[in-house]
Amino acid sequence: MSERAWATTVIRLSLRRLAKVRQGLVLPAAAGAAFAFLVAFALEPLVQQAVGSFFSWHDVRPRAWAGLREYSAVLADPSARSALVHTVVYVALTVPLEVSIGLAGAWLVSHVRRGRRLLTAVYVMPLAVPWPSVATLVLGFFNAGGVLDTLRADVFGSHRLVLWLQDPTLAFVVIVLVGVWKGLPWCFLLMLAALGTCNDEVFEAARVDGARGLSFWLGVVVPAVWPMLVFVTIFRVFGEAQTYASVDLLTQGGPANATQLASTYDNTLAFQYFQFGQASALGTITGAALLVVAGGGFFMLRRRPDVFPAALLGLPRKLVEAVSATYRRFPVASLASGPGTAPHVPTGVTRWSSRWPLRRSVAWGRRANAGVLCLAAGVTLVPLVGGLPGSALRPDLALPWPVVGSGLLNSALLTVATLLGTVLLGVPAAYVLARWTSRLRPVFFLMVLFAMAVPGALVILPQYQEMSWLGLVDSRLGLVLLYIAADLPLAVFFLRAAFASVPEGYVESMRVDGAGALRVVTRLLVPLSLSTLVTVAVFVVIQVWNEVPLAATLLDNQALYPLPLIVALGTGGTASLGASWISIAPPLFVFLISQRAFQRGMLTGTLL
Repeated sequence: MSERAWATTVIRLSLRRLAKVRQGLVLPAAAGAAFAFLVAFALEPLVQQAVGSFFSWHDVRPRAWAGLREYSAVLADPSARSALVHTVVYVALTVPLEVSIGLAGAWLVSHVRRGRRLLTAVYVMPLAVPWPSVATLVLGFFNAGGVLDTLRADVFGSHRLVLWLQDPTLAFVVIVLVGVWKGLPWCFLLMLAALGTCNDEVFEAARVDGARGLSFWLGVVVPAVWPMLVFVTIFRVFGEAQTYASVDLLTQGGPANATQLASTYDNTLAFQYFQFGQASALGTITGAALLVVAGGGFFMLRRRPDVFPAALLGLPRKLVEAVSATYRRFPVASLASGPGTAPHVPTGVTRWSSRWPLRRSVAWGRRANAGVLCLAAGVTLVPLVGGLPGSALRPDLALPWPVVGSGLLNSALLTVATLLGTVLLGVPAAYVLARWTSRLRPVFFLMVLFAMAVPGALVILPQYQEMSWLGLVDSRLGLVLLYIAADLPLAVFFLRAAFASVPEGYVESMRVDGAGALRVVTRLLVPLSLSTLVTVAVFVVIQVWNEVPLAATLLDNQALYPLPLIVALGTGGTASLGASWISIAPPLFVFLISQRAFQRGMLTGTLL
């Protein structure tokens, strides 16, 4: 070989090696950018808020050290104290209802033979409805002369008007009901995913052994879905503790501050009274309490129980035994240990079975389940027809179409940009967390969990301040950056689990063939995780399309308003209702066309 040919060969090999080195650095660099992005736009505002709570403020900047003076002022404020109490009561009412009803609904739907996809679509539909549209429809349902008053007049002959949103107790009840209706689909979907990974033989064996009622649920079902149950509970505690849109759109914290929550009063202090120090102190108090809840929850994830005693839930043992004994009277078809074998009937059901044949009991149970599911579907759809009669089916479409068209365009641009940024940053970060063996991986994962725990509605002030420093107030770019920071942690969490579920042998075979990390991700992990990517995409679309408080705070130029914000600022009436229906259509359409892949992504069972 001549010297020229030898030199050419060396140069080619060097270039190939350099190309491989560069290719190998792409994913770590992208993952580093993703984690830096989380620190800058998700974690830094929380730290900034905590630090700012110890300063007195001038304009939108902390000026002088104040120590604990702002905390003393907040705790001495009766409105702030009542807001904190209302938040605790609100969370204590909504989260148990959402988790328990979500688990029960997921259990019933998972045992349905036909129509499971339709039922799931109906139950998840509230997620696709933006908050302003929900408020418009709910106001038509609870306002004086609305659907409830019309039904009372037609059915019971009572023409007395009930001022639902003007009575302190009734207004709080309405807020709780709307919160449960809007948050329940999250619990239903995640618990359906958890039940999809459980072995039905465990449940069948427990039934054959006579487990019924609370003993079956506490001793078998709850331990089987325990990790997801804890995660869903933490997830919903954070979601409900930062409730803002429903209160702001329906009651504005009234009447008499009866529905004022910590998140709404925090923003009232900041952007109405300009008490930025007290707002930072209130947000820090609430955020610290939520982080303690998150720490306790993740500790409970590691202590998976084998059985739940009655004392754990404060239930008398005799009550559990009585309910279980009562439930034993209704045997089910799954008591049979196998095809062609006689069913094993537990002690205590023989007398009932002689009067009520097993087949008839099974048929009755199936009809009862179908009736419960249909009733739940009807309750889910009721708020969507809140403007009936008349106005919901015949909304005034003589809208200012240039304004509506501009809102649709802005919402679409924000959604697409947020989705692209979330996926481009989330995929490499998820790969690092799923496949790398670095000692920093637990630190990065804790960073993602901590970012998921950041209460979004409580850090609007530091986020606004950060965007003000960057000169991105009243711009789409500023909104997109904050939206990505809010959606990226959940996307990384889902994708990490999906990438980790791919068998290691597949990855090793590609590496043996000379594929680098980038090729492994693009040719193997991403194609095998398409359903999870669809799930993440649907979540991002729904979250961005539903978001109002941040857009209302950051944007002043009406030409940049997204459509849900335009609906939220509407004056009501049939024209506003028409804009609400138009606002509902895009996210609902996205969910319906991706429903099969969405459910497949939720049922992968690799979330925890």
